[in-house]
Order: sequence, then structure tokens, then C-alpha cells
Amino acid sequence: MRFFVQGDGTATAVVGVANCHDAALDAVSEHKPNVAVIDIRMPVSEGLRTVRDLHTAFPDLGIVVCSFNLDEATALDARVEGAHACLAKPASREALQAALEAACSPSQEAGGGASPAAVGAPGVDSGATRS
Repeated sequence: MRFFVQGDGTATAVVGVANCHDAALDAVSEHKPNVAVIDIRMPVSEGLRTVRDLHTAFPDLGIVVCSFNLDEATALDARVEGAHACLAKPASREALQAALEAACSPSQEAGGGASPAAVGAPGVDSGATRS
């Protein structure tokens, strides 16, 4: 996933990687990305809880859920909890980039120079900054 984001010819950079709920919240707080990519199945804690808590703590944060374990019900749950886009793995580079762009809220784009950036969970350890 990291290769997809950084190797696509756009101005992208991974800004943080987290392997659990608390680390994801800390990484977003520290790096202030525009987009977080979250796997529903995190090694230490539940991904939907992470989505909900990220959305609550950082309401302007775009959230993309990407997981091998993504079915319609889980995608709907993720959207209810605050995800802007959901992708089933494996996802194409184009699908990931489209999801990252879709997750950038208008308030972030209106910031003049604010770029999408992401913090991911294991298996989705990617993020992007796009100029």
C-alpha cells in the first residue's frame, strides 16, 4: 500500500504508521494529516472504534477504511462511524488515490495549500501528501 501512495508519480509522502487505536490517535495528533487510512482488523484493537474516535477527535480528518475483511455491512458501519470512503483489499492504485482524494473534506481543501496526508494501520501503512 505504501508503494501505491508514494510510487504513483504524485507528490506523496507517508507521514505516520500506527498499529493500534491509541497509536493512531497519537499519530494523527502529532502529524496532523488530512486523511487517515484505517484497516478494520487492527492487531490490538477494533478498527471501527478507531474510526469513530478519530472522527470524534478530528472532525475535519478524512478517513478511508481499507481491509481484506470488508463486506457491505462493515462498510456501512464504517461510514456511520465517520469513514469517507471504504476499499476492499487488494485495491488498485487508482482506487486508493480516488479514495484519498474523496476523503479530503472541503474545509481541508479550502485551507490553501492543505494537502491530503494519511496515517495508516498495519497492512494499510500508507499515507499521502499531495501538492
